[in-house]
Amino acid sequence: MITVAAIAPYLFSLRGDFALDDVQLIVKDRYAHSLAYLPKAFTRDFLHGALGPNVIYYRPLVTVSFQINYMMVGPNPFGFRVTNLFLHVVTALLVFVLARRLLKSLSGAGIAALTFAVLPAHAEAVGWISGRTDVMSGLFTLACVVVFARACESNRRFSPVDIVVCSLLALCAFFSKENALVLPSIMAAYVWIFKIPMTRHEKTLWALAILASLAIFMVLRRSAVHVTLVNYPTLALGRRLLGVGIAYVSYLRMLFVPQVGRVVYDVFPIGMKYPIIALAAWCVPLGLIAASIHLRKAAKPLSFAVFWIFVTLLPVVNILPTTGPIPAERFVYLPSVGSAILLGWLGERLVAWRANRIWRLVGSALVVWFVLYCAALTVESCQPYSSDVAWARAISATNGRFFRSWAGYYFFKAGLYKEAAREYKAAIEHGSRDVTDYLGLANSLRGLGRHEEAKTILLRARQLLGTNAKIELNLGSIYTQLGDLPAAREAFERATKLNPKLQAAWIGLGHVNLRLGEFKKATDAFATAEGLGGLEPRSRFEYAIACEAAGFVEKARKQYEHVLRDDPEGEFGQQSAARLKKLGVLGRR
Repeated sequence: MITVAAIAPYLFSLRGDFALDDVQLIVKDRYAHSLAYLPKAFTRDFLHGALGPNVIYYRPLVTVSFQINYMMVGPNPFGFRVTNLFLHVVTALLVFVLARRLLKSLSGAGIAALTFAVLPAHAEAVGWISGRTDVMSGLFTLACVVVFARACESNRRFSPVDIVVCSLLALCAFFSKENALVLPSIMAAYVWIFKIPMTRHEKTLWALAILASLAIFMVLRRSAVHVTLVNYPTLALGRRLLGVGIAYVSYLRMLFVPQVGRVVYDVFPIGMKYPIIALAAWCVPLGLIAASIHLRKAAKPLSFAVFWIFVTLLPVVNILPTTGPIPAERFVYLPSVGSAILLGWLGERLVAWRANRIWRLVGSALVVWFVLYCAALTVESCQPYSSDVAWARAISATNGRFFRSWAGYYFFKAGLYKEAAREYKAAIEHGSRDVTDYLGLANSLRGLGRHEEAKTILLRARQLLGTNAKIELNLGSIYTQLGDLPAAREAFERATKLNPKLQAAWIGLGHVNLRLGEFKKATDAFATAEGLGGLEPRSRFEYAIACEAAGFVEKARKQYEHVLRDDPEGEFGQQSAARLKKLGVLGRR
């Protein structure tokens, strides 16, 4: 039942494409294509090159899993998605094992694992290939705790094998995602809550084993990631601390209240606007700690589950800096182990509340309804991670502040210019001063044929952000489309002065000069563009036309031949053949 529950809600998500970070992490990263590059995974940061120089992520084991997938199925997203689902199934079964040990109840453990398997908030972690970081981190952390708990309750609990296995599992958890660094505190809490008898020698052995794994992780991470939390750009610590309570409230809602997943949450402005509410929300994390201590005597499994939730949420409640907005649903994958145990205990008590058979049927029906309802919400929550456009539509539906530029980019790539213009406009209205947002809006408007509006946007961008080569390049293209060739030439000239290596500006300048009859200037512009890289058939054909008109017949012949060689069956290849024939070149041959 647990296996079926973990698989069924995600079956439709298996048909999805590579989406969002998947492209950068898998498709474009050649080091993710073969185990021959395995050492590379441990010597560089995660999301290498995608987030600029300020990357603090180090998750080599996830990259290794991508390498294994790619060697097995190639660039086929189906295989990667199946792997995510397999890892989720194993984790759900481990939840059952841990809950069975803690609750001492088959039905309670079953309900715990079932609720974990179908929790809608897991859709991002399981249904999105790049969400594998949280799944793998959760799996190895949970496996380490299960082995440790088994060792603590067996007669051979401190055998070297148990210690080595726990150490390796801990190392795998650290190498999967940094949030697993809370693992030592979970193990210590288990010993304290369940009053596990240990000698000082035994405590030392366990501590050394886990600390050795932590030391290996930190040393390798330090050599691969050169950005520390000290120099990482982020909000002031005081502002982050103010939102901790609100973050806890949001995460607990994801853990216990079934709801359709959201691709982005934006809860901290409430705390910034109303500090009293933010301070009051601090009662939630403090209450979790108090509840864990209070329940230690009366209900040890509940005490451990509450502590698990508290400590695993700590890294993702805005205390540490991140590169994106939080809360995020994929961050609750590990904390949901604690909430699943609590729900398993509650479900068992609900069914056994009355001794009569009718109530047992009613209680069982309520549990089944809860599981099925969560599964249905999970099916819907997976959809945004099936493709870039599906994700962009989900972002647009939130009408929030975050990721509007990315949504516009994905809409533009798909040719949905109206939707792209709306998202770029929203990003600008929310205070974006990124020139790419203005360029994206202008290009989207051009795609809709609204060239005058596009020109106005770029002129406003130049006024607000200052002169920029890309702005001038796009202005030149718009002036060209509007037929204002002198203005287009001026814009292209400004672009080439601002960035002499901007090939597109030189090509645009050559095209405009050709249309204006300035053939010598056109040949000079095209020649400069050619020196910066290869020319496409159309640009090279125009280069040849300019050379022929300027009297450089031999240079024109070479360019025509180049076009004919690059595009023999295309439009410009055929026109080049006709020009060569006119020049008598083909006839002589």
